[in-house]
Amino acid sequence: MKPGDAVKWSMRGSKGFKVVGRIAEYNGNGKAVVRANGTLHEVDVRLLRIIPSCAHCGKAFQTKDQRAKYCSRACYLAAKACPVCVHCGQRTRYSRAQYCSQRCSDAAQMAQTDREVFAALVAYKRAHDGISPRLTRLAKDALMHQQTVSAALKRLEQAGRIWIEGEPPYQVYGVVGGKWTYEP
Repeated sequence: MKPGDAVKWSMRGSKGFKVVGRIAEYNGNGKAVVRANGTLHEVDVRLLRIIPSCAHCGKAFQTKDQRAKYCSRACYLAAKACPVCVHCGQRTRYSRAQYCSQRCSDAAQMAQTDREVFAALVAYKRAHDGISPRLTRLAKDALMHQQTVSAALKRLEQAGRIWIEGEPPYQVYGVVGGKWTYEP
């Protein structure tokens, strides 16, 4: 029980729960101060029954079923609506899906792979005064397979973020706009 919870209780001598209010103060000593109809009442906690709040809209509602989570079917359907795709922003088909399609999932994964390969390339160049790593070393640093790194490097070149000179296995990778200087 916490302040703000909706509760119902029975007044002395009456049958059933007839008074509805909200907890104004609860200090853990077995009594709670409840606001009902504009007045404050000190009530024994054993007499209180918490009225559930809707999991979607937050309104307190009364029900016979203690397991109910939603105040209406509309709130239930709204809460169960499918989420939005992380990549493109369209609705997904399933309530637990992050992406609307396999294409969006692949594109998001490729973007993540490209970022990790680019970060590994920049980190190596910074640590080694601008010297370009070999593909095997870049794959080891990025914790990926060589073919995955090679494909990511090609995508980064097409996007204009890096340039590649030479033929495998003796390729040189450069970062567009990157300057590597020696400072004694």
